Amino acid sequence: MLGHFRHESGHYYWDLLVKDSLLIDSFRARFGDARNDSAAALDRHYREGPAADWQSAFVSGYATMHPWEDWAETWAHYLHMMDLLSTAIAWQLKVGAFDTEHVQQQGLEPIPLSPEFLSLLQRWTPLTLVANSLNRSLGQADAYPFALSYGALRKMQFVHDVIKPFNPTGASQG
Repeated sequence: MLGHFRHESGHYYWDLLVKDSLLIDSFRARFGDARNDSAAALDRHYREGPAADWQSAFVSGYATMHPWEDWAETWAHYLHMMDLLSTAIAWQLKVGAFDTEHVQQQGLEPIPLSPEFLSLLQRWTPLTLVANSLNRSLGQADAYPFALSYGALRKMQFVHDVIKPFNPTGASQG
């Protein structure tokens, strides 16, 4: 239910922060043109489903339906990330972060995202892995069963950049 609420709040904040703003062109470059017929997109999505390679650019299969849904799903995942980090800080929980050297040892290219957003990811990713491992040790499903691609992370950074000016405490502190 929390994920659904976060998704729906994304629609509200798209209207408030992106629609008719100077951000609309940047939004379209990442998410697509939201002026496309959303009803037709919904029909197509339920008839055909998401593309087979949706994971390469979207946080979920549902996000592929229309740019509004892509934004709302990405917004919800960003809120998941920030809430998990806030909860970890409140509990004074620290888990070893992934550093660039570790990523390079795995044969992966470092993700060219902003240093601030990359820092959030480096603290958040180990927390999701710990949460999933704890759930599995209790015979439960993963708490965060998503693997986000670079394309999806670029969209999450866009959400971060859009709301950062409204966070008086600084989203990356902690």
